[in-house]
Amino acid sequence: MFRTTRPLILALCCATLLACKAELGTPDQEGNNGNTSGNNGSSQTTPPPPDPVTPPSDNNTGNNGSGTGSGSSSGSGNTGTVTPPTPPDQPDKAPDPATKPTSLDLAGALSITHEQGAQFDIQLCADKVCVTQSALADGSFGFKLKLSQWPQDKPLRLTASNRQQSAPILSSQLPSLEQLLKQDQNGDGIITEQEVPHLHLSPMLLAYQSLTTALQKREGRQDVTALLVSDPQLNHGFARELTALLQLVLDGDIPLPVSEITQLAEYLVAYRQVQPDADLQEGLLNYAVQQGTALPADTETMLAAAVKTMAALDTRTPAYQLHATFYPHRQLTLQGIFPSRLDEPTVMVEIGAKPNHDGLNQNYFKPERPIRPQRLPVRAPDDQVLDGLPVKQGNQYSLTLALPDLNNTFTTCQPGESETSDDLMQDTLTLVVQDEKSEVELRSVLGSLCELVKQDGNRDGILTASEFPRLLVGYTSTAQQALLLKATLSAGMGSFLDWQAWTLAELDQKLKALPRHQVELLAAMVALQAEGELWQQPVNLIEGTDFRQQLLSWLEINMANEYSTVSRNNQIPDLFKLESAIADNSGLGPLLNANPDKNISHIIKTAAGLIRNSESDALLYPGTST
Repeated sequence: MFRTTRPLILALCCATLLACKAELGTPDQEGNNGNTSGNNGSSQTTPPPPDPVTPPSDNNTGNNGSGTGSGSSSGSGNTGTVTPPTPPDQPDKAPDPATKPTSLDLAGALSITHEQGAQFDIQLCADKVCVTQSALADGSFGFKLKLSQWPQDKPLRLTASNRQQSAPILSSQLPSLEQLLKQDQNGDGIITEQEVPHLHLSPMLLAYQSLTTALQKREGRQDVTALLVSDPQLNHGFARELTALLQLVLDGDIPLPVSEITQLAEYLVAYRQVQPDADLQEGLLNYAVQQGTALPADTETMLAAAVKTMAALDTRTPAYQLHATFYPHRQLTLQGIFPSRLDEPTVMVEIGAKPNHDGLNQNYFKPERPIRPQRLPVRAPDDQVLDGLPVKQGNQYSLTLALPDLNNTFTTCQPGESETSDDLMQDTLTLVVQDEKSEVELRSVLGSLCELVKQDGNRDGILTASEFPRLLVGYTSTAQQALLLKATLSAGMGSFLDWQAWTLAELDQKLKALPRHQVELLAAMVALQAEGELWQQPVNLIEGTDFRQQLLSWLEINMANEYSTVSRNNQIPDLFKLESAIADNSGLGPLLNANPDKNISHIIKTAAGLIRNSESDALLYPGTST
């Protein structure tokens, strides 16, 4: 296929890449990494104000039962959040859809264990409009709503009642239909428990409602969010224990009337306030004696098992997502650009410095640890919550993250100090831009949310590319991210077990240390895939499942490998070896056959020239223009 011997061609490639480098200029690595600009925050010494991105406390946690917050896999919530003012460089908003939806489905479930759902009725109300239906045996329920028959701006309320006792058991506040429509992340017209966790009718709602009410009475004020969250024993211990006990009552394992479950919750909360050192079982025994009820002999064993399960909730479950809504949410808006060459771009945010998911060997997966990496829901400028932000016009993006501070680490902020990568405040965020047409995937590693908010120089809740240059997602940032993964593998066996959340300063240092020739060569291949053609011939470099894996394969990384060993070592291939791997790509064969006067060195030189067509990359090469 090639018309020159491979050693000669690759020798020419090395010279060609150096020539291209002279033509393009040296990438301004420090500018890309956020070290040279006075506004990027890496050298910023002024501390941020307390909780610079915390939404108003009345609406951001769900402690009042409104429950519009979200967990790590839900983007719902914070209906009381004040949207920051639109800056002058606000990206173009996507046009409004041509037609508004006329219906909406709600899909939720009552938390039960023994297939007793048919004993319960579920009522949905908005103002004076109500509808009631029976739950299925497994507790699931659904409502098909014609929007014209319901008030759009009134909050919804879900209530579960025991049909035999005709008494409300559990209730949950939901946002208005107008707000719910914006939380349909995948646009399928169905709102699920994952999108709005308060569709999960669990005793956890009653536990937190009882705690909140008791604290409000004790403190003499309505807003007790900070107090509730600041007490780890109350929040992480007692609230979950109380939920576990109430679940046993709801399931019928503890023979107390389900209709009195609210009374029981209030009694146990009050008992705990009077005797803070008493355990939950002691309060339960006292209540049972007052009610003249004999408890089963294995009550202690059942309660201990239920508490243990509740303490290690599987993060994929609605119960975990619901629990996350009772924590403060930290919010930040990200604004930047990507190459305008992308025709059908979607911008996403991924969290996770180290993989940990059920696709790996089960020895490495623990249900109580969040799945990593994981795509986070983002909020568009029109407040629509989405899995990814499609950009219909231009090459600018603006998206907002609102993540629960589950471990109270937003203030302490020590990325990499935790033994696990399950902290939403400290784990690594990465921007991802996928183009459906070219199938290219661009990436830029950002860092931890708790550090990113400190780069917001004017403290307006909006982090821009002028404040933090890594918000420029381009061909160079994509190459850097791939090389960073390679360089930080374990030296001996190429395992990702050494991957961790790095601080911004550590990321800056590691990105600056990457070999610039390899960065430019990979960036050229990313640009070629994005362009989709060369010399009027179509080009597709993807030989496997997707472009990211193709890019990593040139670095001898295979993320599909088991036991975390995804490569042979952490050595970045030298330029000659990397060019050899690229030259073997089958996608280049048709291109060379159609151009008999060209060889691989011509491809590299021309592809390197494509980098300058990217607005987000041009800033990294002083002296060039797009």
